[in-house]
Amino acid sequence: MFCSSCGTNLPDGATACPSCNKAVEVGAPNTPPPAYMPPPMAPKPSAMSKGNFMKFINFDILVTPMIIKIVYIVGSILIVLMPLWMMITGAFAGGIFGALSGFLTGVITAAISLVVFRLVCEQLKLFFAIHKEVKELNEKTK
Repeated sequence: MFCSSCGTNLPDGATACPSCNKAVEVGAPNTPPPAYMPPPMAPKPSAMSKGNFMKFINFDILVTPMIIKIVYIVGSILIVLMPLWMMITGAFAGGIFGALSGFLTGVITAAISLVVFRLVCEQLKLFFAIHKEVKELNEKTK
């Protein structure tokens, strides 16, 4: 026989459950209660659903974490094109030596700029991750 409250297997002749101390029902079925099944989870609303639109307007939903990858790719392409631009402008200003010095300066500047730009983008992502965690902690403590 099984306890109708907690499902513990009861010894023969027991009058109360040894686990939960609930009185044993006379004529209780000799089968364990069904296994616990959590309720189905509701689908997660999209970022721009009707309920979230006001959160978007009130800056509770931030756009920057969603577009930071695009900003990084576009910025990196522009930084890589910098040596070409510096070579062309150097050629007009100082001939072949101007083009060469412009290209070398552009390559060095582009390499440094790519590293700095990557660090700035990572810092932005980190800032928004921290913001999200703090916001979730605040909601849990309410």
